[in-house]
This record gives sequence, C-alpha cells and structure tokens, in this order.
Amino acid sequence: MLRSGWLQAVAGVMTGLTVGYEVTRVAGLVADHGQLFGTSAVTAAVTCSLVATGAIGLFGWRRPRWPVAYSVAAAGLLIVGAVNALPAPTEWGQSPTAIGIGLGLLAAPSLLSARQQPWLVGGMIAAGALGYQWDNVIGGDHYRYRDYPGSLAPPELSWHLFAFVAFAAVLFIQAWSMRADRVEVATPPTAIWLGASIAASVGIIARFMTDSRILAVAAALLVVAVATAGVRWLPRESASTLAALCAISFLLVIQPGLDREPSTVTLLLGASAVLVGLLTGPRLLSPASAVGIGAGAGLLGALSFLSDSGWIRIGAGIILVFAMSAIAGSALPTTPALVAGWLALPALGTWIATERPGRDPGWTEFTPDTDRYMMWTNGPYHAYAIITGDSLPETFPVHPDLVVPGLLAAVLCLVFAVGLSRTADRSTTPSASTVE
Repeated sequence: MLRSGWLQAVAGVMTGLTVGYEVTRVAGLVADHGQLFGTSAVTAAVTCSLVATGAIGLFGWRRPRWPVAYSVAAAGLLIVGAVNALPAPTEWGQSPTAIGIGLGLLAAPSLLSARQQPWLVGGMIAAGALGYQWDNVIGGDHYRYRDYPGSLAPPELSWHLFAFVAFAAVLFIQAWSMRADRVEVATPPTAIWLGASIAASVGIIARFMTDSRILAVAAALLVVAVATAGVRWLPRESASTLAALCAISFLLVIQPGLDREPSTVTLLLGASAVLVGLLTGPRLLSPASAVGIGAGAGLLGALSFLSDSGWIRIGAGIILVFAMSAIAGSALPTTPALVAGWLALPALGTWIATERPGRDPGWTEFTPDTDRYMMWTNGPYHAYAIITGDSLPETFPVHPDLVVPGLLAAVLCLVFAVGLSRTADRSTTPSASTVE
C-alpha cells in the first residue's frame, strides 16, 4: 500500500533532511545578533520544536483526518519555501523564527507516524553532518565556508525548487492515500509538557549563556536532566527511547571532520552510513547495544583529533554518523511529543561543537582543516575561497583541545548504555509473583 513501506521512508527522510538543512545551512547563516534564543540556528530549532509539539497536541485532541494534518504540513512547506525564495534570506533577521514555524508545521505529521520517525531523525543526522558537503557537491557553496555567512557569489538555489515540488508531491500522495483515516495517535499530556519543556529549556540556556564558558556544562546537565525526567515521569519504554535520543545529542558534540573539507567521497560514504544504520539498527541492535556502539564511536572520534590523517578523521566521523543512525533506528518510534521536544537538542549540540562559546573567534579559530584555501582582505570586508575536491583530504591539523569534550561525551553515552541495559534486564526478568 502507498501508506506503508517506501513512501513512509521517503516522506520521513525528506522531512528530516529539510529540518536539519534549514536549521543548519539556511537559518544558521543568519546573523546571531538579536535572535530570540541566542543564535539563529538554535532559534529556528527551538521554534520548530515548540510549534511541532503544539501541533501534535492539537492533532491528538481534535483527531482530524490525515488530509487535514498533511494540509498543515503543506502550509509549513509553503512558509519554508517562501523564506528560501527571498533574494537574500540569510540577511533577514526574522528568517530563523519564520523557518522554525514552517518546519514545526511540516514535521508534525511525520512525527505522528511511527514508521516515519526513525527516518526523520536519520534525515536530520544526515543533514546536520553532511549539509556542507552537499552544498559543495551541488555547487552553490564552492566559495563559502561554513563559519563565514558572507559569499563571493550567491549560491545556486535551483535544486531548492526541485526539492520543494518533490516534497509537495509526496505530501499530496500521502494525504490522498490516507484520506479516509483519522489521526489516532496517543498524545499523553505528560509527554506534551515534557517535550515543550525540553525545547523551552534549550532556548533559555542558549539565550542567557551564549557567551558563557560553562555553556557546554549546562547543556550536558540539561541532557542528563531530560533523561532523568523521562525515567521519573514516563513509562519505561518511552523513557528508554528518550535516553537513547539524548545519547545522540552527546555524540553530535564530536565532529572530527565531516563539516570541514568538501569531498564527494565523504558525502557518499556518510549518506551510506546513515542508511545502513537506520536499516540495521531495528533488526540487529537493541537501544542499549546501539548506544554502547555510540560510546565506542565517540571514543574513536575523540581520539581521532590527535591524528592529522584525513582518512582517520573522516572515517571516525562516518562511524559516528552510523552509530547515531543505528541508535535512532533501534530506539524509535516512541511518543511523538517526545521526539518533537528533542528536535531542539541537536542544534545545541552542533552549536557547541562548531562555535566553542567562550573563546575569542578569529581567523585562526575558523580556518579550514587543510591548507587548500586562500584568504584576502578587501577594504573592511574579508573574503576567501576554498578549492574543493572529489577525494578525501590528506591531512588535518591536530586538535588536542577537543579530545577531552569528546571523551566526556563518550563516557556519558556509556553511562546511558549501562542504564538502558539494566532497564532492559529488569523489564525481561519475571517478578516474584509470576514465578510459581
């Protein structure tokens, strides 16, 4: 049937790719000054999370037919498309908020679908890790490095129109194939309030700790608090899934090199790793074992910062992408409002990984990881160009200062894996009253 199988996977992946790409590669390039939640990317992510959580609660209360839900998604797609159609969307200060509203409406139906949830999260992981690689393969970002919003030439956005039309067609097919069905998905009030609280907490931390040196510590404590709240107020299965999603947030802090030098090989290997992780996770791994693999991948990623080998750094990044996708595939689906609330956490983790708040940024902080670049000054404005390639870079500079944060993320994942394993053991052990 159209409502199952490949169509659900395509819809979930397209939604996840759109959410991840728009947050990191469109809204994330808007100037951070004056944003509601600290930075432009976090503002878009938190807004998306809050809107999606509210839409899910409304759908669960009213129980509309699925075409109504997909009409809401289409409205969100129109908002996102309208912002991207502006002559210079990254120069409009309210772009992150508008994009976040559109993405929240767009994501809600996919979050309500149990089959689409893993693919949505996998698409977000792929977009966050490989968005820069994609821009360079397409050609629009050949002259723009991720840490500099400026550009020598405007990016080619014709592929955005193609993606918009394809996405609209998928939404129409889904609405037509499910036109007689109603949204019958449980939306417990506890999950809705917890999801909204997660998103609001991310926004508050980003708002008031933008330049704080303890931002990473506050973010880690938030993730631990989220997992603890899940154990306290949610059913065991939902709490375990939320903890596994929190492990993904920890791993996002480790970025050995997928967002550095552009490479077609890196893009293809990374996309394959996401697909393999999503397919093997639910078939071969439990959430505990997947998070355990994530802890090992985090350890490898952290230690890779001590190496200057491009193969080692890119390889560690691909293994991390596989591990995060396997966690998503093995743990999901779960209560939609929990995933909606979690949508804000990846932006916080990625921000900590790339911007390193509390340090004084300069040219030496944000140069590419190889020497295949050139920079110059033109009056008061800095300009630069990057020579792109189709093969892996040979060398990366060593970053020993990033080893300890990576090790801490790996250790926290290991703690979560042990906790999930013990939870699974308790759930499979018969109680004394049932043993004769």
